[in-house]
Amino acid sequence: MKAIHRIKQYIDYKGLNNSSFEKKNNLSNGYIGTQLKRESDLGEGVLNKILDNCLDINPVWLLTGDGEMLKSNDDLSDIALIDAIRMQKKLNVAEKKIKILIELNEFYREEIEELKQEIKQLEKKINT
Repeated sequence: MKAIHRIKQYIDYKGLNNSSFEKKNNLSNGYIGTQLKRESDLGEGVLNKILDNCLDINPVWLLTGDGEMLKSNDDLSDIALIDAIRMQKKLNVAEKKIKILIELNEFYREEIEELKQEIKQLEKKINT
């Protein structure tokens, strides 16, 4: 059995349709159906997308057909930990961006105040 057939088995097991699976994995519309009709092999890029987005798939099963379709509970716990670490990193990046934006905002406020003062001085010169 080819990997495309195992993907279809996973889709059916999850109660998904091809279209929702394609969207979830950033695959083109109709990709799964076309690959099934052609009995095609899946490329490394497609397999990596699927493994990146369907974290419960056992990669050994997907690539070779050996073992169970889904990862064990221990593997899923590891995935949850990895996801938490990724989320924390994203939050850290977001916090750094917010700090930079706050600093920029303060800088521009000061610039605006200086420009206002300069305008007032120029208005005084014009009036005198």
